Amino acid sequence: MWVIQSEVGLVRYFWVPNFGDVYIIGDDGSLWSRYKRIGWSWYLSNDWFQRRLSPDSDGYLGASLSFNGVKYRKQIHQLVCEAVWGPCPVGLEVCHNDGSIFNNWHWNLRYDTPKGNSADRVKHGTDMRGEKHPNAILNWTRVREIRAKYHSGKYTQVALALEYHVTDRCIWRIVNNLTWIEIEGEILL
Repeated sequence: MWVIQSEVGLVRYFWVPNFGDVYIIGDDGSLWSRYKRIGWSWYLSNDWFQRRLSPDSDGYLGASLSFNGVKYRKQIHQLVCEAVWGPCPVGLEVCHNDGSIFNNWHWNLRYDTPKGNSADRVKHGTDMRGEKHPNAILNWTRVREIRAKYHSGKYTQVALALEYHVTDRCIWRIVNNLTWIEIEGEILL
């Protein structure tokens, strides 16, 4: 481990576990490599170069790392957590304390259960349930319309399913308050 003064304070650097002496990770989420690109080829150097990070399909910052000729795509928050806090215990995952997947400082990361990580997403408002989900067909206005129409007795669950382009099982869960849950005006996700 090395400690270096940077513009944001002291940064500790650790070897990236399982990648020899070619990569180091800062406790601020910076990734450094001894590989230098010249043209289309990569060469091992004695100098350190900061790696550019890019988001994966889930939005987490990561980079491709090579070891023994094999490339591995790694997420930065997982590398930082493993370097600073040790290997991830079985059944746990890396969580961001402030809900920002771009804040990969070691103090913002911890190991927790998947249930704890889900609770964080709800707490931070980053959970993709209900109308926040990109594939959502319904929203709270339409759900309340469905409930009102069904409870009026003029519509069947099948008719509502056809009208709102969802399954009758979905309508059944809505009218029985098993999904899109609302208790006395309070929305529970």
